Amino acid sequence: MRREGMKEELSLPPRPITRSRAKKFKESLQIYGGKLLQHMEDQDFIKA
Repeated sequence: MRREGMKEELSLPPRPITRSRAKKFKESLQIYGGKLLQHMEDQDFIKA
């Protein structure tokens, strides 16, 4: 579980992947992708 102020970790646990864990991982990937695109736009890597 993530807590505020802690570094987010983007990895799957070594345990079996349940639907719940898959959903949380998918959401984390979407957030990471959004942050990455925002950073790239801020740095003018992407010309909109």
